[in-house]
Amino acid sequence: MDKVIGNWLMDVAKYVATAIIIGAVFKGEEESEWYYWLSFGILAVIIATGLILLKNHEKKNSKNN
Repeated sequence: MDKVIGNWLMDVAKYVATAIIIGAVFKGEEESEWYYWLSFGILAVIIATGLILLKNHEKKNSKNN
C-alpha cells in the first residue's frame, strides 16, 4: 500500500510542478513571488511524503526477503 500511495504522491508532485509552470506563463508578474514560495513548499511536502512512503515500502520488502 505504501508503494501505491508513494507513487501517487510523486505523480501529484509532477502535476503541481506543471501547474506552477503553466500558472507562471498565464499569470502576470505582480504578486508572483509568494505564489512560487507557496507552490515550492507544497511541492516539497508532497515529494518528501512520497519518498518516505516509497522508502518504507523498500524496507518492508527487504525484511521479508
